[in-house]
Amino acid sequence: LIQWITTEESRTLHLDKAYKNKIEEELADIATYLLNLCNVLKIDLGNAIAKKLEMNAQRYPVDLVRGKAGKYKEYRRK
Repeated sequence: LIQWITTEESRTLHLDKAYKNKIEEELADIATYLLNLCNVLKIDLGNAIAKKLEMNAQRYPVDLVRGKAGKYKEYRRK
């Protein structure tokens, strides 16, 4: 629903109630699927998110990447 719109268009989506309702329904479907998958695979989603955030913090140090969009290999400290 929002993959192919511009950043500017995305900033006003909350103003369109019908469109916002469609987004809410889609997000609910995604969340339900994700939680079911975590349950079946015995994955602690909170723990998985925490580990991923830590990995990203290591790969993308804030002082090196702020305002940039390169691959993590470009941000190694010298």
